[in-house]
Amino acid sequence: MANESIITCLPLATFKEKQKDRDGGQRVFTVSPIRVDFYRLFRMITPPLLIPEVQNTDVLCTVVALYDVCLPEVGPEDVHSTVYSPGASTILLVRDEKGKTGRGLMVE
Repeated sequence: MANESIITCLPLATFKEKQKDRDGGQRVFTVSPIRVDFYRLFRMITPPLLIPEVQNTDVLCTVVALYDVCLPEVGPEDVHSTVYSPGASTILLVRDEKGKTGRGLMVE
């Protein structure tokens, strides 16, 4: 575990949306998977940003909020302590959300 990097950018992944659009086609989108060890990331003196123009604390809070929605019986404090624990890794699926509001990134 000591030799693993704090942030690992994984190969791009492509997905098809479940619902078809008005023309009967399926929209395809690509995500950039990023594996991150939040515990070690926040112990760096000058950590790099996981997502350009988004603070890493905001990314962590977003991950905790998404888990909290999916696992309401666990609670945000326990989710945070798990995601932020030594040795835990989280995989973020980040996609460029163009079209609706211009440039923006969405963590899935």
